[in-house]
Amino acid sequence: MPGIRMVDVAEDVFVLGLEWVNRKSVQVLLPGVSEVMEAQDSDATDGVGPDCCEDAVLAEFSVEQDDLLSMIGVEIAKMHITDIIHGDLTTSNMMLCRGEKDLVLIDFGLAYYSLLVEDKVVDL
Repeated sequence: MPGIRMVDVAEDVFVLGLEWVNRKSVQVLLPGVSEVMEAQDSDATDGVGPDCCEDAVLAEFSVEQDDLLSMIGVEIAKMHITDIIHGDLTTSNMMLCRGEKDLVLIDFGLAYYSLLVEDKVVDL
């Protein structure tokens, strides 16, 4: 989770300043990205399929697909063990830093606290 940099509570206003996360969205690192991105990748590789590009992007981040999926599972487990439900858990809300095996979950705008296992399952 990004670090909290500032909290300001004024009359009827709550401002939360978070650390800027300069990373790549996991959405573009895993197979199954949007058709638009696949088309762009195909154009960039002169007709070589998008799977080739995805492998190249993963290699650029020094991570294997299975390792990335494990990292996602670990971060979700950390969150759910503390009974935090993300509420919008998608690959576009997961960021990976190039050269580091460090995954960050972002966009906790719909997050809430719950002890219910069902809420955690829905989060997945």
